[in-house]
Amino acid sequence: MKTLTRSRLGAWARVAAIAVASQAIAMAGNIAITDPSFEATGTFAFLSGGNWTITQGSAANAAPDSGQFPGGAPNGTKIATLGGGLSGSNIFQSLSVTVDANSTYTLSFDVGIPTGGTAYSFSAFLIAGGVFLHSTQSVPTIAPGTFGLASFTFDTSDTFNAFAVGNSLAIDINQTDTTHDGYFDNVTLTEVSNAAPEPTSMFLLFGGIPAVVGFAKLRRK
Repeated sequence: MKTLTRSRLGAWARVAAIAVASQAIAMAGNIAITDPSFEATGTFAFLSGGNWTITQGSAANAAPDSGQFPGGAPNGTKIATLGGGLSGSNIFQSLSVTVDANSTYTLSFDVGIPTGGTAYSFSAFLIAGGVFLHSTQSVPTIAPGTFGLASFTFDTSDTFNAFAVGNSLAIDINQTDTTHDGYFDNVTLTEVSNAAPEPTSMFLLFGGIPAVVGFAKLRRK
């Protein structure tokens, strides 16, 4: 019978470690959004027909005014402007995914305050089965003339969000301030699974690698 050299044992250990790491990587990922930086012509349509649907108020995409935002758009060349008014404005997009159990979703986008402007109110939601998910939010202090990254986190292990599992997912961004326009760009949505690793990966981590190391020690005796 062939004997196992240290180099072969080391190779086995590296393969096992890579398998465990691959399992962890597979548990996180980005969710596709159509025209996330509002670059396309005709990306907005009222009630139906666009990449983003205007459900209330008004929205347009264009290159930011250099006097308002000297640094330009955070991503690409255009931004979305959601109009203020009597009730603010909303944009909506249905996604081609369903909600997974035991997962954390993070919806992020850039928010701009024009030169000479002040902070304004806005919100964002994930919608599943026609119902808004419960979220926690992180909104930075934004200097006039610049953009800052806002994030909204939704956890489906939260009892408030348990209903959402298996339902189709959608994004809703709201300019809720009735006295100011809102400026947005670069929408992203990520999912991280909180589920336990598969038994195979757990064996490699807690059984396979220690076994290889132990066998190596026996071979040295």
